[in-house]
Amino acid sequence: MIHENTFGELMESNRKVKNVKRTKLCRGLCSIMALSRYENDERMPEKIMADSLLERLGIFPYQFEFVLSDEEYRQIMLRKEIENAIWEDDIEMAKDSLGHYKDSIKSCHSLHMQYVLLKEGEISKKEGNLSLAVKKFKEAMQCTEMEEALKESEGGILLTNTETELIFQMAECLYLTGEKQKSNEMFHILKKYMEEFSWDNEKRVMYYPHILYRMSDIACQNSDFEGAEEMLLKAREEMIREYQLWDLYEIMSLLKDVREKMGKEFTQEDSNFMTALKIINMSHRGELTEEGIELWQSTVNQQL
Repeated sequence: MIHENTFGELMESNRKVKNVKRTKLCRGLCSIMALSRYENDERMPEKIMADSLLERLGIFPYQFEFVLSDEEYRQIMLRKEIENAIWEDDIEMAKDSLGHYKDSIKSCHSLHMQYVLLKEGEISKKEGNLSLAVKKFKEAMQCTEMEEALKESEGGILLTNTETELIFQMAECLYLTGEKQKSNEMFHILKKYMEEFSWDNEKRVMYYPHILYRMSDIACQNSDFEGAEEMLLKAREEMIREYQLWDLYEIMSLLKDVREKMGKEFTQEDSNFMTALKIINMSHRGELTEEGIELWQSTVNQQL
């Protein structure tokens, strides 16, 4: 007879294998006593808590089945609406869905509040209010006591997916406001975390190349051209392997500048690749803009 592990057994066995202390795993999420009850199957956490604990252990939570309440299911659907609206720059829709999400929260649960503050910060960032975005992100970090955790070096840090996104967004805002040193420190934390810890591949594809791009730009400003080139090549490799285009043209442009400063040749193949990327960037919903069509025609004429 095959024994199926319970949630508690899964949590405890993975925590012990990875030599993670309970105090570190439950930091800002729940009490040590509550975690002990979860591991002993004396109590089942709600979905948002279960996901957060699993994510900190590097376990992808969506491979497991959970029985959801109607409220939890509605909250998951609202999160999808919020994130899709932010991605599509539909700010009014994002605000409306976020309002419904806040109405669905019956108590000031730290994880729900952290998510709300994160998304309010992202919306402020989209609206160009970077100072308000940074304020929201700082408040969100306090929800799970992140600031102290980021200072720890022994054994590395443990992060939920929301905390990971929060560090990324904070680092981005600091970069855009000119606080490059603070930004670089936070990007470095994420880079190390993603390279050393089990990670959600979808989120890694989204964040890791962009982190390398930002860090390489800062390295270039500090005249560390070799370090910048190494990170840019890694970013390009990651994006091409995963068929991603986000910032790939910008990555190639910076790589060209770095190689020129190093006295290295930028190949014709790379130049052609950049032209193709620029044409792709000049499209909207699958159709080229007028500028894109002109570039396409001039490129074709040069090849004839």
